Amino acid sequence: SNSLQVISFLRSLILGAVFCLIFDIFKGYRLAANPSKALVFVQDIIYFAIISPITFCFLLSVTIGEIRAYVFIGALLGFILFRLSLSRILLKILTFIFKWILKFFALFNIWVYRICIWFFVFLSKIISNIRKIFKRKENVSKKA
Repeated sequence: SNSLQVISFLRSLILGAVFCLIFDIFKGYRLAANPSKALVFVQDIIYFAIISPITFCFLLSVTIGEIRAYVFIGALLGFILFRLSLSRILLKILTFIFKWILKFFALFNIWVYRICIWFFVFLSKIISNIRKIFKRKENVSKKA
């Protein structure tokens, strides 16, 4: 019926906005981290691997799996409207959050690196002392 098609169209607008939100999450990371082209390629594949089953399940729930143009037009329109309205603000917020997360992990990695260096220096001193003890016992056993 027409009322179900209108409701489905409105839901597909929301679906398009959600797809834009997911896209903005990936784009915010890209702006904060400046990843390589290969990583961007992998992120694009992950993006489409996320939205494809969501679209399939949406089509199953709304149109009983039938492909309807108004659903895709609604999703595209929802994506574009979200992109033109809220995406810029959200993208700045996400980029800021990702930059802070990346700084935190960089600081965390520095501390882990320092702890590992300290541990290996400590371990090498212990191994050096154990070698000295065994050499002394070896020398004592040769003299006896």
